[in-house]
Amino acid sequence: MNPIDPLQQLAWREHGAQAGDLQAEDAGFQAQFHRVSPRYEPVIYPLPLFSASFLDDLVHSGRAVLALILSIPQRIYGGDYAAWLRFQGCPDDEAAFLLPMCTARSIEVATRFARPDCLLTPEAFRIVEMNIAPPIGGIADCNRMVTEFRASPFGRHLAGQGVKAQAPDTLACWGDAVRAVARASAARRGQGVEPLFFEALADPAEVAQANAQHADFVQGIRDSGFRHCKGNVQDLCVRDDGVYFGEQRVDLVFTAFTFSELQTFKVPRRLVLDLVAADAAGLVDFIAPPVNILFDNKCNLELLTSPEYARHWSDAERQLIARTLPLTQRLRQERLSTALEQRESLVLKPTRQFGGAGVVVGANCTDAQWRAELDRALASGEPCVLQETVHELFRLEVDCGGAPVRYEVCAGPMYFGNRDAAVFLRLMPARDGVVPVINAARGARMGVALARRA
Repeated sequence: MNPIDPLQQLAWREHGAQAGDLQAEDAGFQAQFHRVSPRYEPVIYPLPLFSASFLDDLVHSGRAVLALILSIPQRIYGGDYAAWLRFQGCPDDEAAFLLPMCTARSIEVATRFARPDCLLTPEAFRIVEMNIAPPIGGIADCNRMVTEFRASPFGRHLAGQGVKAQAPDTLACWGDAVRAVARASAARRGQGVEPLFFEALADPAEVAQANAQHADFVQGIRDSGFRHCKGNVQDLCVRDDGVYFGEQRVDLVFTAFTFSELQTFKVPRRLVLDLVAADAAGLVDFIAPPVNILFDNKCNLELLTSPEYARHWSDAERQLIARTLPLTQRLRQERLSTALEQRESLVLKPTRQFGGAGVVVGANCTDAQWRAELDRALASGEPCVLQETVHELFRLEVDCGGAPVRYEVCAGPMYFGNRDAAVFLRLMPARDGVVPVINAARGARMGVALARRA
């Protein structure tokens, strides 16, 4: 199976014959992003045009797996969130912090932003992670990538042939999802006040220097009807009449940091709980409480894929799981000997990290290295999972006039509330004999999936 629309491959060859220097064209495309910021990560050129049926299956299947994960607390634990946290290996003090947030409002807000990581294979795709958190990677990138591609020489070539290369408006979908749960902001807007969106960061370095895509993110906030400011979350003050940043009253607090960063930078738990209470009282929109980490945890994939829990899923759901998810289980002492024997078929992942941090691929290790990594993980007390390796990946060949490069692809359909946004791509140059961890920090290019639709 080739997920790429054959029309693109034909059109690219025709365009290359006419254009001449495709390397210069690629450089010109990258230059458009470097004008935004010299730190902008490389973008794949040309953006891939996928089969519409393939993308529809990817988006639908990812959404269905997301629904299964969201059903876990009631379906498997009967609403006993404490039992779920024990399964995840959550320390008692963290459980005591998170349990008061296990309310309908907090969970609704915290689970509105999701993106599975799907590795493309020669047959279809495998969903290896489900990211459920407000700061989903790709929010601020996709619109610009689509706009710049359409303006590129090849984008114009496709348009001249009547090809409509389409992708959803990511920031519009995101803005709709935010406004749908922004009760306090809506009330302030009804009072004639343009509500203030506070981009809450935990890392002081990010406060001082925004990332390359920040200007596009801010424009998306403004297009959604908010004023914008940013700062360290610890500089917020929760008062009886609202939440303040200095003398400014804040109407919406958007957590642009992960649970891991909340811990690393020692964000006070009392402040978080005060923000939850202020949201419940209608004084602010807190998007989102860190209860999302219960749903984001990679341990949840054991509940879907392990035979021990198969009885909780219908026949159709088990078929979906078998087709899309690799077997994933918690690393435990009693599983160590099996993990050592199956090194070449396993990947070790911390359950709550992001961005590829701490991921170790057994096939890329010696026996001694693998044993050391497993021992280290067990000794650390940080919960980890062992996941079946997706060995054979689809390779997308891109020829920009030099030596063709073959990329292995991770596709991430984004779900914002009830809307399906664009499919964010990361593409890593393939290396024979190496199982990739496809992440920008490790050298991947960014992209967005396009489709030809009527």
